[in-house]
Amino acid sequence: AGDAASMAWNYGVGEVDHISADGLDTTSIDQRVTALAGWAAASRPQAILLSQSFDARLFAPRLAARLGAAVVMNALAVEPVGGGLSVTTAAFGGDTRAVYEMSGPGPWIVCFNPNATLPETAREGGEATVLTVDVELGAAGERIRILERARTQGPRLEHAQTIVAGGRGLGEAGNFSLVEELAEALGGMAGASRPIVDDGWADPSRQVGLTGKITKPGLYIAAGISGASQHMVGCS
Repeated sequence: AGDAASMAWNYGVGEVDHISADGLDTTSIDQRVTALAGWAAASRPQAILLSQSFDARLFAPRLAARLGAAVVMNALAVEPVGGGLSVTTAAFGGDTRAVYEMSGPGPWIVCFNPNATLPETAREGGEATVLTVDVELGAAGERIRILERARTQGPRLEHAQTIVAGGRGLGEAGNFSLVEELAEALGGMAGASRPIVDDGWADPSRQVGLTGKITKPGLYIAAGISGASQHMVGCS
């Protein structure tokens, strides 16, 4: 929150709402849904645009249900049309495009795929106005208990522009090092399919697929991967 005012100003935003609530834990999906629902009730936004992170995939549909709002995921582009929104999305694992028309009083919730658009700075040297919005969490608590939090260091697979991923076709766990060597030679990162992650050949942070990391590299090389739909949806 500390950098939000100057960052918002740089990208052309004039006002920033800062949600405040006693005991708010931003790692709790349940509390985040409650806090955002309270903010929406107070601010009455026409549209809520989100980056489709792992967390957003969890709380965006739940927030939409709480607000009685329309929600569209996997968005690639959005434009205003006749008082509503026209949202272009990736469908069928990225093989085609679907267009949704969102109309009515709103709010509308749209989740954008990572790297779907490139932000451009509009100005520098100022700060947006920060407005504090107080919300009540009530009895909202987290229904999932974290026994051990995953810890990752260094570059993240979600941000990689080049990914070399390996699957069971590698034959044995020791051959995953070949994938890592090729990824390093190309200046990219190594990924893995779910089967070899389940078998312990690679760390879960390397998993690419529907239940793995959301990736959008410029170059993706799959070595020993069958190309099952669950994997390709994650690639897209």
